[in-house]
Amino acid sequence: MVAISEIQDKIVRDLQKNFSVTCNKEFTFHNVFLNYRKNKGLRVNKDIFTLLSKLYRYYLLNIKTKITSKHIIFLDNFLTMPWYLDYYKSVLQSDQMQNKLYLFAEKDTFLLKLYDCDLDLINTCMYHEYIV
Repeated sequence: MVAISEIQDKIVRDLQKNFSVTCNKEFTFHNVFLNYRKNKGLRVNKDIFTLLSKLYRYYLLNIKTKITSKHIIFLDNFLTMPWYLDYYKSVLQSDQMQNKLYLFAEKDTFLLKLYDCDLDLINTCMYHEYIV
């Protein structure tokens, strides 16, 4: 398994190599990853996702769960490659609204699909798996 710091480093280098001139921007760990910490944090914002989607294959999952900070922390700890979450922050979330999770890892996508993209369910199952 590749270390998170190696993934972070490769992403920043690829963005610098491919987009520094056209975007007129210097890419650093702190402006690429929303939650950057050394060896942790692979969440990206919409602008960075748009750039990464031109370089890498991504997978779209429709998340039925109403997103809370608990889910974002879980995703941050669970996912192994960069990810972008397009979600509604409204208190009143209708049944028709679906949050979109964009993943750059096939394995992460597969695991979430096994749990029907239910973040509460997978979080509970993973938590119990670590306790046992």
